[in-house]
Amino acid sequence: NIILMALFAVMVLSCSPSNKKSIDRLNAHIEKVEKNYETYSSEDWELANLEFEAIVAQLEENYETMTSEERDIALKAIGRYYGLAAKQGLEEVTYEIQKIYESLPPLIDGFMDAFR
Repeated sequence: NIILMALFAVMVLSCSPSNKKSIDRLNAHIEKVEKNYETYSSEDWELANLEFEAIVAQLEENYETMTSEERDIALKAIGRYYGLAAKQGLEEVTYEIQKIYESLPPLIDGFMDAFR
C-alpha cells in the first residue's frame, strides 16, 4: 500500500507542473489577445483561436489530474477569452449597424425614386 501511495503521489506531483504550465500558457495567450484584440483582423482572430483551442485541448487531456483550484483558474481564463471574442464581435456588429444607418438616407431616396 505504501508503494502504491508513493507511486500515486509521484504521478500527481509530476502532472501538476504540466498543468500549471498549460494554465500559464493560456493566461499569457489571453493577455496578448487582450492587449491587441481591437486591431485584430479576421486572420489574426483565426490564429488566436487556433492557439487557444490547442491550449484548451491540452488542458482537457489533463483535466482529471488537475486540482479543483487549477480547474477554476483555467475555466475563468477560458471565460475571459470568450468574453473578449464576444466583445469584439459586438463592436464589429455595432460598426456594421452604424454603416447601414449612415447609408439609409441615400438608400431610401433611391427606393423612393423608383415610385416617382
